[in-house]
Amino acid sequence: IIMASRECPQCAHPNPAESNFCGSCGAPLASSSSYPSHRIRSSEVEVAERKLVSIFFADIVDSTAIVEGLDPEDALDQLRPAIQAMRSAVKRYGGTLCREQGDGIMAFFGAPRADDHHAVNACLAALEIVRAVDHLTHRQMKARAGIHSGEVVVRLIEGELGPSYDASGAAVYLANRLES
Repeated sequence: IIMASRECPQCAHPNPAESNFCGSCGAPLASSSSYPSHRIRSSEVEVAERKLVSIFFADIVDSTAIVEGLDPEDALDQLRPAIQAMRSAVKRYGGTLCREQGDGIMAFFGAPRADDHHAVNACLAALEIVRAVDHLTHRQMKARAGIHSGEVVVRLIEGELGPSYDASGAAVYLANRLES
């Protein structure tokens, strides 16, 4: 049996024909005209694929009290080291940062590049964040994280500021509730 494959335009890795992302480097693959029924059709601005991942949310506990009464620039200066620690931990353990919002982040582990250890890596990132933020500043700053593994639709979205990843599905909502 000969299986059709799609070559990655970035690293030339062969991928299954139904893949939308490279299994080696995670780059989006060129769109194909035939998709199995369980795949999400891609358009010129969005590539999407169902993946098993660990969704990750982290934020600073009671950040409103920390920045209360500060100018916006000063508030950002107070929170910036913690957000940077969050970004670094996600990157160190192979996660993909989806977005930053004020005092926290959303990321996922296991996509666009598959990772059999996505749940463990998400937990290690969470532990590092909690420890790092605890030791960052003279203020009492604490971080918390929520993680949930499950199937989601991972999307590569072409925005005005460039491409970014997002995920949607029940696992996203559960991870967000666990974090809060």
